[in-house]
Amino acid sequence: MVNRTNAVGQRGSTITVRWADFSARVVPIGATTQYTQPFGAYLEGGVHDLHVSLYGSSSAQVWLR
Repeated sequence: MVNRTNAVGQRGSTITVRWADFSARVVPIGATTQYTQPFGAYLEGGVHDLHVSLYGSSSAQVWLR
C-alpha cells in the first residue's frame, strides 16, 4: 500500500490501513506499508475488505481465488 493521497495536486493526508488480522498501520504521505506473506497463507478464498481511513466506512475489496 502506497499513500499517494497527495497525487494530482492534492494536499494529502496520513492514512490508517486495516487488513485481515494485522494491527492497524499508520501510513504518512508518500510512505508505504507491505504485507509480506502471500494472501493465501492467512486468508481463505473469497472477498476480503481492505479498510483505509480515507474512505470512511467504505473499503476496497480484494478477491482471492
